[in-house]
Amino acid sequence: MALLLPLAHPTGAQPEYWRIVQATIHYDRNEVVIDMAGYLNQAARDAGAQPLTSIQVVTTVDQFPDVRGLVYDTLDVIENPLQLAVDLD
Repeated sequence: MALLLPLAHPTGAQPEYWRIVQATIHYDRNEVVIDMAGYLNQAARDAGAQPLTSIQVVTTVDQFPDVRGLVYDTLDVIENPLQLAVDLD
């Protein structure tokens, strides 16, 4: 799944096929940061081309009302999710 959004690029190329590279939710700051990579088109992406550009979209958690429930539901079906934990201290 990808987004089809044409965007003018300084090189003159127009990436129109965007994939989400990373999304980070900061509940304490009410912020969602989404890193996206833009390709000329899906064929270029499927052929293994490097992205023409990347962008970062910053919005609020309010724009994703169901994401917390989705995360909890996903953790609930993983057998012993704490085995996957990484100590962040």
